Amino acid sequence: SIQYTASGNYTDGSTANLTSLVAWSSSNSQVATVDNKGLLTAVAPDKLDPVTISATCSAACPGWNASVPPGTTTVTVTDQ
Repeated sequence: SIQYTASGNYTDGSTANLTSLVAWSSSNSQVATVDNKGLLTAVAPDKLDPVTISATCSAACPGWNASVPPGTTTVTVTDQ
């Protein structure tokens, strides 16, 4: 398992943990799934098919979406 996190960095200098506010998704749920808290679980660890983990944040950060680059476990949202 791999735990992903999403954090917000805002122009007023504050930060917030957005991990449970974003909607996490896996591009290939036959290989790996990700739950609503960002915990990725391998379903078929012997498969070498690529998987993209995405986070979509609508309520806490309107208009923001991200694909999580391979090897990354933290997604950062920056208030512009």
